Amino acid sequence: MSSEEWRTFKLGDIAEIVGGGTPSTAKDEYWSDDIPWITPRDLSGSDEKYISRGERNISQNGLENSSAKLLPAGTVLLSTRAPIGYLRIALNPLSTNQGFKSLITKPDLVSNEFLYYLLKSQVSYLKSVGVGSTFAEISGGTLSRLEFRFPPLHEQIKIVEILSLLDEKIDLNHKTNQTLQEIAQAIFKEWFVDFNYPGATGEMVDSKMGLLPKGWRIQNLGELSSTITKGTTPTTLGDNFVEKGVRFLRVDCIDETYGIDESKSLFITQETHEKLRRSQLMQNDILITIAGSIGRLSIVSERVLPANLNQAIGIIRIDENIVPVNYIFQYLKQPIIRNKLLSGVTQSVQANISLQDLRSLLIIIPSKQILLSYKIILGVIQGYIDNNNNQSTSLQKIRDLLLSKFMRGDSKL
Repeated sequence: MSSEEWRTFKLGDIAEIVGGGTPSTAKDEYWSDDIPWITPRDLSGSDEKYISRGERNISQNGLENSSAKLLPAGTVLLSTRAPIGYLRIALNPLSTNQGFKSLITKPDLVSNEFLYYLLKSQVSYLKSVGVGSTFAEISGGTLSRLEFRFPPLHEQIKIVEILSLLDEKIDLNHKTNQTLQEIAQAIFKEWFVDFNYPGATGEMVDSKMGLLPKGWRIQNLGELSSTITKGTTPTTLGDNFVEKGVRFLRVDCIDETYGIDESKSLFITQETHEKLRRSQLMQNDILITIAGSIGRLSIVSERVLPANLNQAIGIIRIDENIVPVNYIFQYLKQPIIRNKLLSGVTQSVQANISLQDLRSLLIIIPSKQILLSYKIILGVIQGYIDNNNNQSTSLQKIRDLLLSKFMRGDSKL
C-alpha cells in the first residue's frame, strides 16, 4: 500500500490518556494483593511486550483514595518520567503510579499493539519533548497533542503480525535461556551445596565455612581474580556520549535474567574508550551491579565487545588457571551469597557494595577433577545460551529495521 493512504492523528484523538497515582504508604489498608500496581522500575531490566503485575499491589480502598486508575487489559503503558520511554501492554486489569501516562486505544481507529510498536520506534522523539528541571517529564496535555501517521486498521494488523512473530521467537529464546540457567543452577546445588557430586565419598573435614569434602579448600574472591574493579563515566574526563561508537553499559543494561540488554547501552568514542582503561571489558568478565539495582550479574560475551561501563557496575576478572569463570558465576548467583553481599551494603548517597567486600568474599573451591567436569558441562550449556543470545540479537536488529521501515509507511505487504 502507498504511504499516501496513511492518516495523521493526535494521540488524544485515537486513545484516552490516563495518569496514575500512589496511595498513601502510611496506610497499610491501601496495600494488599487485590490490584496489580506498576512502576517504571517494574519495566526495567527486560524488553517484554506484556506485563501482568509488578513488585507491589494495591487494594480497592487504595485505588479509590488516590489518583491511580484501574486500566483495562490491552492498555498501552508508557513511562513519561524517570525515565521516559518504557513501554508495555497490560495483560490484565491493573493500575500504575504517576510515572505513567497510559493509553486506552479506540479500537475502530488503532490497534493497541500497533500503537505499542509505533511508540517504541519513537522513544528518542518522546524523550526530546520531555521538560523539567529535576527530571524530564511529558505531561498528559503534551502527549495528547503529539501527532503520528497511522495506516488503515487492516494494515496495522498485518504489520503487528510480522513484528509479533519476531518478538515471539525472541521471547522463546529468552525463556529457553532461563530454563538452561535453572539447569546450571540445579547442577551447581546438587554438586557444590548438597555435595552429591560424581565420585563423592562422604568423607568430610571441618573448615571455617563448616564441613567440606576432603580435598576442597577456601579462598577469597580477590585471590581468584586477576582484577576486581569498577567502571568510570566519560564525564569524569570531560567527554560526552555520542550517537554511535563503542558500547557503554549502565545498570539498566544488566537484566535480571543474567543477560546484557544491548539496546539500552549508550555509546562513547573510540578515543574515550581508550582513555577509560580501567573499565575496558574483556570476554568472560563477570559483571555485578554494585549500586542502584544491586546484585545483578552477567558474563561478558564476545558479542558485546568492545565495551565500557560506569561506576555502578563491578568487574570481576577470574584467573582461569585457578578456577573456571562459570563456577564463580554460578557461585555468586546463590541466594546465600547474594544475601551476604547485601548484608554488607553501605549507604551514602545511594546504597552500594564496596570492591573490598567483593575481594574478601570467601569462596569454596572443589577439587580440580570435579571443577573440570563441571566446566565441561557448563561449557555445553553456555554454548546453547550464547547461540540463543546471538540469534535474539540478530532478530532484534531485523525487527527494529522493519519497525523503522513500516513506521515510515514505505512498506508493501
